[in-house]
Amino acid sequence: MSRLATPALVLGLIGIALGGVLRVYRPSWGAAWPAALIVGGLLVLAGLYLSFGSGGAGARRAWGGRTTKYGLNALVMVVLILGVIVMVEAVSYRHNWRADLTENRRNSLSPQTIQVVRTLPTPVKATAFFRPDQPGKRTAEDLLK
Repeated sequence: MSRLATPALVLGLIGIALGGVLRVYRPSWGAAWPAALIVGGLLVLAGLYLSFGSGGAGARRAWGGRTTKYGLNALVMVVLILGVIVMVEAVSYRHNWRADLTENRRNSLSPQTIQVVRTLPTPVKATAFFRPDQPGKRTAEDLLK
């Protein structure tokens, strides 16, 4: 194994993570996150090649061992589970729904209110003024939405 393999793998994983973080938190930085992902991926591939791809009996022994097979199986399962979690989170973020589970249905409109609002000729707009640090601001926002 080359002495450059481990640093290449570590820097590659850091680059991939940085690309993902930039994509989520700074999407306006157009070329930064794809560049970080590409450089990170290339570094990971270079590290893997330096570790195992240089041929010889050592590479065959490393890839053919029982521990490696079980480790790769565990890695694939973790990646699949994380993928499912990310997909569920993405769907739930776009299609969120809140149920009113309070005993007296405090966060729901009464049938009479719904009927009155449906018969109004124009949409209803409510304006409220709060200081940013005021405790009731979040509650009022939730009730008005």
